Amino acid sequence: RLSLVGSEMCIRDMVYAGRVDGSSPGILRSWRAPGIKGWWVQRHNGQEGRYLVTMGRPFASADDYAVLFTTEYGYARTEWKNANSFVVWTGDDETANNANFTFFVLDISHWGIGG
Repeated sequence: RLSLVGSEMCIRDMVYAGRVDGSSPGILRSWRAPGIKGWWVQRHNGQEGRYLVTMGRPFASADDYAVLFTTEYGYARTEWKNANSFVVWTGDDETANNANFTFFVLDISHWGIGG
């Protein structure tokens, strides 16, 4: 759900957000909702263009959250996810490439959709 707070638009159900340097990989900037434990990013199985994001507070199910992405070039998508982590695949064609990306994790457990 979007809300207008003062002159800024915010997403009320966002619980994690981060900007990832794809070449490190490392977290450039991050945010988490109050009371939520941290999270971390690492290259998934040492593979180029794949990043494992592990959240400090697991959800009851992978269906309880959605992940949105932005990139500087190419695209990013969720390759798979479970209750406490997801793998991001980045690329600019059919092959995986290291790329910077920003992700937003939304708690959709109460939206009445999904599983």
